[in-house]
Amino acid sequence: MVTLNAKSATKSPATAPLATSIICLLMLCWVPLGWAESFIASVNRTNIGLNETVELTLRSDKQQFFSTPDLSPLAEHFDIIGQRQSSQFTITNGKSVSWTDWIVELRPKRAGFVVVPPIVLDNLATDPITLKVAKTPSQSDQPQTAATTPVYIESSVDLEEVYVQQQIIYTLRIVHSVPLFDDSQLSDLKIENAIVQSLGEPTARSEVINGTRHGVFELQYAIYPQRSGDLVIPSQIFTATAADQANRFDPFQPRPGKRLAIRSPEISIRVNAAPPDRNESPWIPARELTLQQQWSGDPTELKVGDSITRTLILQADGLTFAQLPPLVAAQIDGLNAYPDKPQSENRRSENGILGTTRLSSAYVATEPGEYQLPSITLEWFDTQLGESRMATLPEQVITVIAPAAPKQTAIVPPPSQPVEQAPRPASPATVGSQGEFADLTPWKWSTAILGCLWVATLFWGFTRRRQNPSPQLPEQGKESAESIAYRLLIDRMEQGQSGPEFIQALRRWLAELLQASTGTPLIRLCETTTSPELITYVLDYEQALYSEQTGSTPEPRTLLPTIKKIRKAHFNTSKKEELRPLYG
Repeated sequence: MVTLNAKSATKSPATAPLATSIICLLMLCWVPLGWAESFIASVNRTNIGLNETVELTLRSDKQQFFSTPDLSPLAEHFDIIGQRQSSQFTITNGKSVSWTDWIVELRPKRAGFVVVPPIVLDNLATDPITLKVAKTPSQSDQPQTAATTPVYIESSVDLEEVYVQQQIIYTLRIVHSVPLFDDSQLSDLKIENAIVQSLGEPTARSEVINGTRHGVFELQYAIYPQRSGDLVIPSQIFTATAADQANRFDPFQPRPGKRLAIRSPEISIRVNAAPPDRNESPWIPARELTLQQQWSGDPTELKVGDSITRTLILQADGLTFAQLPPLVAAQIDGLNAYPDKPQSENRRSENGILGTTRLSSAYVATEPGEYQLPSITLEWFDTQLGESRMATLPEQVITVIAPAAPKQTAIVPPPSQPVEQAPRPASPATVGSQGEFADLTPWKWSTAILGCLWVATLFWGFTRRRQNPSPQLPEQGKESAESIAYRLLIDRMEQGQSGPEFIQALRRWLAELLQASTGTPLIRLCETTTSPELITYVLDYEQALYSEQTGSTPEPRTLLPTIKKIRKAHFNTSKKEELRPLYG
């Protein structure tokens, strides 16, 4: 027995850890019963009006730094006006308490019983809350004025019946007699089957109404219906916080005041289709439309090689530039046209929007003669008179004068040096030939011989040149002018000069090389050389010169091999293989 008692004594300490584990497990199971996390929802009131707001408070009983509740289920029945978050932590009698609140301001979208759905945070969800939303009288039933409310909204349109794509001016006026915080908001204006464009920033001013000064915010929109039928401009919602001057402002507390939500009345407009009897032309309903043209010079006094710019201006009062038809530059044989990119803009006018589009085209005269630009006729619909009208530009004649013939300067050889002759002595008797030669001194003989040799040299050089003309050297006068022009051109190219200086040097050299008149257009000179590199360069240069858009042309230095090749080919070509004439 002792042994048995001894054995039982040795087993007693082994049961102590097991009992301790059981007690700890029971404590762990009991502790969560008092520390269970909660997430609840509450509202400041359950009976509200359709144009009023309600505050939904979502509270979690612990500090939340990274998690946020999912508010997407609220979008079905409510507009979320604003939201804020606050956290607090307190210790009372050694006991700590913390929580996090999300305050969401909601405005119901419809009247009746509206349910705030469960909101989820992590794995927790709130209980649903039912609100009773009363249908308050609309502004159409009971207009809001300064006598009935301190804050109200007015809306109006300039036309109640329009044609499709015609401009409608929609005006909103927000009037308030109490101060408003800077959290005011206005819903976006979105209209189905219509284009809406704001007419600038809101304007603010003050007015005295019924003896009380009011603040007025005014906004205007241009609306363009895209389909015939009834067009409904939906209610606009203005939300703001009216300051409560009785309460002292505390920066650590929510702003004191009353949250307001005001709706504007819906407006219905009748939209008529375009008249069926109009021509197959673009539909342009406008209050006023003008089509004009401007010239950079006199189109009846052009010379070959000159350029002139024509600018077409189409302007419509009551339309945007996107609604205007495109302008096209006329293409005429004998005039190279370089149209620029159209420039368009919308400007604010007294009647709404003034749309403008401009097209500038440079015309370069390449052949003499008279050229006729066709007339331009545009049909548009006068919305004030209710009838179709025509905007017309008459035909325009452009006169190009041939370049004046260059003055030919005759090359007169220098006169021969006269041979000084000795005076004959006066004698009554006739002196014989032998006597005359006897009077000549040696220096006179040498002078006579040199003069004869000089004349013989001139005669020999002239006859040799006529019998064996050199194809590599032009006439003496022309060769000097061409060489000077060539050296000047090469110098400008090697120095990297570009622009008018290089073009002028190129024109002078080509005119001397091809023996062309100074008034010949540069592009014609380049076409005579049949060099595609040179033609392409000049065309790119003219396009950049006559266009308002900035363009880039190759460096003149890159044309150096081409210039040398053209000159060598010209001088090494026989008469049967000469370059084609300029005018043929």
